[in-house]
Amino acid sequence: MELERQLQECRLALAERDQSVRRLRADLDRARDASGDEAVRQGHARVEELVEAMGAALVQLATQAQLHRNGTVEVRADDVVAVGARLMRSLSAAGVDTLGTLDEEVAFDPGRHDPLSMSSAPEAGARVRIRVVGLRYRDRVLRRAGVEPVVADRES
Repeated sequence: MELERQLQECRLALAERDQSVRRLRADLDRARDASGDEAVRQGHARVEELVEAMGAALVQLATQAQLHRNGTVEVRADDVVAVGARLMRSLSAAGVDTLGTLDEEVAFDPGRHDPLSMSSAPEAGARVRIRVVGLRYRDRVLRRAGVEPVVADRES
């Protein structure tokens, strides 16, 4: 009789433990969902901030493009470049910067540079000239800079 009572107590304790585990798992799932939702909300808020910062320049660029396509107004290259500079300032404030400077000579790094011609792909460390700047976000390369090998002048 005593063993049956102890066995019954153990069964009840196990049932309570199982119920507690189910509650804790449900709480953990809810917490994970909430943290995932919060991360998504924060991501959307950050994108919205960036678009707000770039909004005026984006609208101006879209307007210039429509005017150019319609032939309504001649869009000057200087105006387009000014809008591009405004966009780059907004992106820079968000951590995006150009990678390299046009016509800069650097050592070829395949992680940061793309050869513009596969027929003359340089080896790592070879001197190259940047022809198209790249983009990076903080320390991550988003778009590698386009490069050409530097050809040494040969005296005749």
